Amino acid sequence: MKKTLAKVLALALCAVLLVSGTVFVTLAYLHHNTNVVKNTFTSTGIEIRLDETEVNEDGTAKPGAGRVPTGQKYMLRPGYNYIKDPIVHVVEGSDKCYVVIAIRDTVFNYGTNTLEVEYTYQDGAKSGKLYKQLSDFGWKELTGVQIDPALYEDETCLLYSWRTLPEGAEDGDTPTWKDSCCKLYYYAVGDCKVDASQAQKDLPIFAGFSIDEELSYLLGVGKEYSLEIVAFAMQSEYGTTASGTAEELVRSAFNLNFGKPTQGGDGA
Repeated sequence: MKKTLAKVLALALCAVLLVSGTVFVTLAYLHHNTNVVKNTFTSTGIEIRLDETEVNEDGTAKPGAGRVPTGQKYMLRPGYNYIKDPIVHVVEGSDKCYVVIAIRDTVFNYGTNTLEVEYTYQDGAKSGKLYKQLSDFGWKELTGVQIDPALYEDETCLLYSWRTLPEGAEDGDTPTWKDSCCKLYYYAVGDCKVDASQAQKDLPIFAGFSIDEELSYLLGVGKEYSLEIVAFAMQSEYGTTASGTAEELVRSAFNLNFGKPTQGGDGA
């Protein structure tokens, strides 16, 4: 009887321990915490700046000259050398991007006139006219771009577009858009993707120019000419893999961000 009781008590004790153990396990499960795994989502960004050395009207650097983001005035004289060194700065921390510049040039006509002579730069290591410098610094002309006229209806804008009716048009015909007189160039070094994730990237455009001593008459007297530049940057990294040449990818990115709409609207 005692053995039987002892056995029963032992079984009961075991049962209590088992139940108690189950309770403890349950409580531990209900109150269990893991380390916090924080998922951070940051939108990408691109920041660019365009500036050049501050100069006097004769093209020489002002004393203690810094760099300015605004246009400057030059008095063109035969035989003079002029500092003209615009640089696109892709700010550190920017996402990988394609960089495009638009140039409207009414003074050198994109390097087709005979006004210039070679300009020596980089401490005498290189020389060339403006558009030779442009090429040496890694820029290539970007063609086949369709400008969105809805974005550039301001006549002061470099990419200003205007409407015109085709020859022989009749009343009620839809005007077409024509682009302004400017050329686009893209930074074409390597795969064209500028990576400023770890450090700022500086992309020179020109260094300077020299006016021929004998051909200044081509300018005329008292006339105003201009050389205007604006820079664009477009994200180059997408979730899908795009195919095509580097130029095709740059063109596609430019059209996507700044170009003519593919559907609907006046610019379609």
